[in-house]
Amino acid sequence: MSTKAKQLAKEIDHARCKGLWQNVPELARRYKKHSNDVALEQTVLVETALQNLVNNNINPSDSSIYSHDAPHSATMRPRLNMDQVKPFIDQLDAIATAQLLDREVVKARCYFEVGEYDLVLQSTQELVSDVHAKGYTWIMQLQALVLKAISYESMHDTVKALAAYQQMATLLEHASETTDRTLVDWAEEGLYRGSLLFLNQRHNSKITTEQVLQILRLYQKFTSSQPTHWRIHKREIISKYSLAFLSYCFKRHEYVPPPLGDNSVQMSADDFAAYRHDMFVSEMMQLYALYEKLVYGMVSFPSAGNVNTILLDLVDRMAEDLHMIGNPAPELRNYLETLTRATQRTFNSSKITRHLFNTLYLLGEFKEADHALSSYLYLVGLQSQATKDASDTGDAITLDAQGRLTPLPCPDEEVLRQLAHDAVPDLPIVVSSSSSTATANTTASATLHQRRPSTIAAHRTDDKEPVETILHVLNRGMRMYDKYVNKGVHAVELANLAKIVLEVAGIARVGNALAAQVYRNIGAAYGVLARHTVDPTQRPIHHEAAIQYLQQALQLDEHAWETHYHLGKQYADMRDISSAMSAVARCLELNTSFLPAWHLLVLLYSCPGQDNLDKALATCELGLQEAKRQQLPETDDAEDYYHLIMLKMTHTRLVELVHGSDHALSCQEDLFTMYGRLVLMDPDVDSAANGSTTSTSAAGSSSANMTTATAPAAAPNTATANLAATANGSLPAMGTSSMPSQRELVISGSLGNLAEASPGGSSVLLPNTSTASLDRLQQRKPKHHLAMLLSSRHYQQSKSTKKGTSKLKSLLQKRKSKLGMSHGNNTSRTSIQSVGYSVTSTRSLYPPDLAAGKSTWTWLRRKRMYNVLCLLWLQAAQLFLRQDRLDEALKAIEEAEKVNWTSEAQVWCLLGQVHLRLGQHEDATDAFRKGIVADALDMDCRLWLAKTYMERHQMAMAEGLLDTITQGTGWDSADAWFCLGDIYSSSQRIGQGKKCLFYALELDETQPVQPFNLLPSCT
Repeated sequence: MSTKAKQLAKEIDHARCKGLWQNVPELARRYKKHSNDVALEQTVLVETALQNLVNNNINPSDSSIYSHDAPHSATMRPRLNMDQVKPFIDQLDAIATAQLLDREVVKARCYFEVGEYDLVLQSTQELVSDVHAKGYTWIMQLQALVLKAISYESMHDTVKALAAYQQMATLLEHASETTDRTLVDWAEEGLYRGSLLFLNQRHNSKITTEQVLQILRLYQKFTSSQPTHWRIHKREIISKYSLAFLSYCFKRHEYVPPPLGDNSVQMSADDFAAYRHDMFVSEMMQLYALYEKLVYGMVSFPSAGNVNTILLDLVDRMAEDLHMIGNPAPELRNYLETLTRATQRTFNSSKITRHLFNTLYLLGEFKEADHALSSYLYLVGLQSQATKDASDTGDAITLDAQGRLTPLPCPDEEVLRQLAHDAVPDLPIVVSSSSSTATANTTASATLHQRRPSTIAAHRTDDKEPVETILHVLNRGMRMYDKYVNKGVHAVELANLAKIVLEVAGIARVGNALAAQVYRNIGAAYGVLARHTVDPTQRPIHHEAAIQYLQQALQLDEHAWETHYHLGKQYADMRDISSAMSAVARCLELNTSFLPAWHLLVLLYSCPGQDNLDKALATCELGLQEAKRQQLPETDDAEDYYHLIMLKMTHTRLVELVHGSDHALSCQEDLFTMYGRLVLMDPDVDSAANGSTTSTSAAGSSSANMTTATAPAAAPNTATANLAATANGSLPAMGTSSMPSQRELVISGSLGNLAEASPGGSSVLLPNTSTASLDRLQQRKPKHHLAMLLSSRHYQQSKSTKKGTSKLKSLLQKRKSKLGMSHGNNTSRTSIQSVGYSVTSTRSLYPPDLAAGKSTWTWLRRKRMYNVLCLLWLQAAQLFLRQDRLDEALKAIEEAEKVNWTSEAQVWCLLGQVHLRLGQHEDATDAFRKGIVADALDMDCRLWLAKTYMERHQMAMAEGLLDTITQGTGWDSADAWFCLGDIYSSSQRIGQGKKCLFYALELDETQPVQPFNLLPSCT
């Protein structure tokens, strides 16, 4: 063969590999001119003619005929007639000198296109594979295996078909080229049908999960190089069922990750489990990205009356799979983007809006979730303009921390019931009691579609949400308003709506478990409302409603420990101690690992009416032992660790009451150590260099790399300023160090930051510097002033003396000059006017800085972290105050003030108590007033202000304050009722005073060592 002929043979081979069939006839003509090999020329011409005939019969790139395929039913493309291919077969038979492989494969292809599968098997039976084959010869071998496998499948010989497909997959595993068009065409043809057959036979004992995953991965490998529109329906089918099979394997712990390229890598069992999980998430998210791309290539914006079902199925599947892997925050962010794109191909889809709400809720984007929830209620028909307008017409019975009254919506129940009937499909007409007799005789079989709907949403029949789904959304909305955003009124509004939907649908339809969950959340919502109600006539009504709904929940599901906890908490708020004990004991029987239940039981035992502080302390230590058994001290879950710190604070208070102050102060030292670990749990860390953040999920914890930043030495007070601003809700502007770093929080939370010992033996405040790195801080020799304060020797040396009192007054005077508490200074940043302005103008649930990238959950979590630190310093200050160690108490208060000086009223309350101890009534009054401005709901500041007025014989002012307290949120304060009774008695109102004093004695029997509001109101 001449050199030219060899070159042309290579070009023919290349054209056949690339699918350039239009070039083959000319190349064959030229090849015949330079060579005597007529066989190759005739074979390629027959193959080209057959390929053109197949393409004219159906476009191979158009895969719409496969759009309804499934593992149990795969579509075969239309067959040709025997008359059409008979000339090709005769021509091939006439070529005696043709290569056996080329001639027999093309001949088998002719039989295959007409459906003569037995003849296909006869033609391919004698073919021998060449392991060294390259180019189109290798593709011919692949083509023969594909034809053989599909023929066996078409003849229902499943065993041989599976073996042929497995042989084909093994051949493709070693393919050196994956982009040649002809190779991809035949690989896709074989892998498509092979994938469906393997999925259909996945329960076959001879088929392993690894084999199924292998053929599914090969399909994606060989089709990924093609344009999106290429065989898009077939690729969508395989992608959809691949995702379903991946989830199936992961749930059954049968997922096999792709093999490592290096077989020498050895991993432990734990490392391999982590690797397998990571590979599953990576593979799943890549498949979803491809699946979404294919779906958008198939759908367009729907016309009237149509729904993009395939797109809705995509978002449903993705939500289920993300829930399966724990809803990690990065994947949730990607899913949120997917939902945003999905809104562009759907029109007011309630399903898309529901997923938007759920995703925003899980990400902690509560502001956006609030809007999504409102939109969802409109779309399903549970909210209308009439109900929205009625939300501001109720009585204003709740007071927030800013002093604003919020009305309780009072919508017409009949309107809500009508909306519920429109929202829940296929319900019989429920006739209202006010209907006429003629209407009452309407047949019970009449359904929603036989009457005029009351909302536009009721007209929609293509996007109806199941009642179970609606109730799940309402449950999550109630939990969001109660637990995270502190909107009790909105929670009750949803609670009333959920109750009516449940009544309209019927418990039998939704099941006892879901109905019990609905009633539990309704009860919790009414409990929160009762706690914030300032109307004394409405409070007992809400309390009784909460008890009623919680008891209904228990009737439906008596094994739900959450309901028993809520019931116990509600009884505790109502001061029914015995009933609360029974409920919380039952909760602990069902779930011993829930720390707030242990905490509630401890607080109940600590009430004076139980007269058993030893038992309360023993119960608290049991709870701490249970936490240790659950490994909570080493947990990475900030929520559980927060509850552990709260229980430990109560333990410290009980130790003080039972064993004395010295033991309590040693426990207080441990609390600050625990707080340091809480700070390091926060994965959302600001870098001082670039201010980058990593978002976290509200419903679950996710781990991230934490970095520490060193603040500039030129600005030593930045950390404290940021702490105070962030705790207030007014985050510093982006571009500056908007939040303190981990190192700054650890410094602020360490006991060594309170003060240092001066050379003269006295103690002076440490400067608030943050120039040393965390490593240097740990290497520095500690000078824990508070640890020194805890020692009995220092306590004895610093007992009350004239010198100490004068020194304390000088410290207070310096502090007043620094903070502007002197009477003549009206321009101070902490004067009453300035605090009032900062509180009303910057303290908001959704600060403006959240729009710059931080979620509401991140902000709330940080705020709670600072509140914990502030509470620790305040508890230390209270310990010193009860020991009459005013100097140390003042320093602890100043540390708390650095953390949160505008929204934590207890800082000002304790400062006022220090002034009272020193007889400085004017300064004490100013401090208590500032506390009231900082938090209008704080009862202690108002109570101590009233006591101050009483000491100054301003009885009218004191009586007004005490009357407001006892009629409002401080109705359960024994001290307030006692002081009010004292005022009544001193003003000759003996009857009223007697009632108040007796009620104060009754309440005093139910006062725990720590307030019940430290416990979570929603599980």
